[in-house]
Amino acid sequence: MVVPGLRLGEVFRAEHILPMASGKGINVARAVIRLGGDGLAAGMLGGHTGRWMAELADVEGVPGVWTWIAGESRSNIILVDPQIGQATVINELGPVIAPDEWARFHADLVAAAQRPDCDGICVSGSLPPSVPAGKFAALVADLSTLGKPTWVDTSGAALDAALHVADGRFGFKINGFEAGQLLGMAVEDVAAAHEAAKRLHALRIPAVAITLGKQGAVYSDAHGAWFAASGPIQPVSPIGSGDSFMAALAQRLIAAPDDPAEALRHAVAAGAANALSIGSGIFTREEFDQLLPTSRVERVE
Repeated sequence: MVVPGLRLGEVFRAEHILPMASGKGINVARAVIRLGGDGLAAGMLGGHTGRWMAELADVEGVPGVWTWIAGESRSNIILVDPQIGQATVINELGPVIAPDEWARFHADLVAAAQRPDCDGICVSGSLPPSVPAGKFAALVADLSTLGKPTWVDTSGAALDAALHVADGRFGFKINGFEAGQLLGMAVEDVAAAHEAAKRLHALRIPAVAITLGKQGAVYSDAHGAWFAASGPIQPVSPIGSGDSFMAALAQRLIAAPDDPAEALRHAVAAGAANALSIGSGIFTREEFDQLLPTSRVERVE
């Protein structure tokens, strides 16, 4: 909802409303498609809201593999104030997931990832409150054994659990706050992000991408470490920029695995392009192409 001049405790009318299928995994798939690739979303859906989400994704052209559950999919409300370029996010609690529903979701996701046209996997989003973090760790561990580039973008207990089963098999994409929580340090600038990446490498995470908001992002793997930032923009909403970053990074690394610096440059350009509009991953290829030449990347020593 676009609400200019939003303030708590007052009555406003939304200037514009954009209903869209969302969630981090859907956002990543959408951004991959916007960048000219083939994205497939997978997740759990249920109830009237779930059916609506599947319909919205289908109409938009984002294919999905959905595991249907008994509960009602949650709705999240994003209030965007274009006057200041900021967004307020109100997330509903997710539905309770039964053990058999998670087992079906686990099996559906592994089956989708085994498809011959699947070149890479991004596991993105928060863990339902009823699912133990160990179940998430088992899922990413199974996906990472398929021999395809795998990235994890989550937080809290799920991120900590994934750390303990990584064993050099998948990468982490996290923001500075999440990295700081995980490692017990402040990660607010390039130097701190580089240090956090080195600590994660020591814990058997082979590739790490840490986003720093407007500052840019740091990427580190066996080839070295780099920092990248986009050219100046006038942001409208940051919601979904991290997912667009993830989509571009993974897509470019699949296409050119020996050039991570260029992958990072593509990623920050996609994140910036996303911030130019309201919605998650709905930037245009033209916006990305205009920002890419203005994005800079440098090696971090």
